[in-house]
This record gives sequence, C-alpha cells and structure tokens, in this order.
Amino acid sequence: MRGEQLLQEYRLDGEPDTKRVVASCCNSAMFLDFEKGHWLSLYRDRFDGQAPPIQMRVQTKYRPEGATLPKDLPSSPGFSLGFILRLLGARIAMLIGA
Repeated sequence: MRGEQLLQEYRLDGEPDTKRVVASCCNSAMFLDFEKGHWLSLYRDRFDGQAPPIQMRVQTKYRPEGATLPKDLPSSPGFSLGFILRLLGARIAMLIGA
C-alpha cells in the first residue's frame, strides 16, 4: 500500500464522529469512518487485491430514486436483525480476544 500522504480527511460541522477520506490527487472517495462504531464504509473498487465478498445490503432506503437492487444478496431498508447480530458477534469476539 502506498499513497497514504495523499489521503485527506473531511468532517461535517456538527458531526465530528464521522470522517470522510478522499485521495487528494484525484478527489476520489476512499472510505467513510464512523469513529463511535467499529466499522468502515469502503469504496471497494478503490483497493487492489481480493476483497471479501459482499454479504448483505443495509440502509437501502437511501438508494437513489428509481435505483433497483439486484436480488443476489439479502437487502434491508434499515439495519436488519442479521446485521445487528453480526455486529454483536464481532464485538463479543473482540472483547474476548478471539
């Protein structure tokens, strides 16, 4: 990995816990970090190598008007029970050091 010096962090007024990071060379969004949580929203096409498969779609109520979602994955307009359970499982694994 290289180019870290080109990453520029942006925060919205009134939302200091949310950080958006773009590559300053081309103004391309790289990731969004919600610092109170324990996950990142990545723009997966920006990274080299084999990315893990997408497992589900959440917060689909915010998709652009008229956009249709493929039927290949579970989708939820909000945070589904499956998503919450995965987050809790990850949190528990981090706490016990697994």
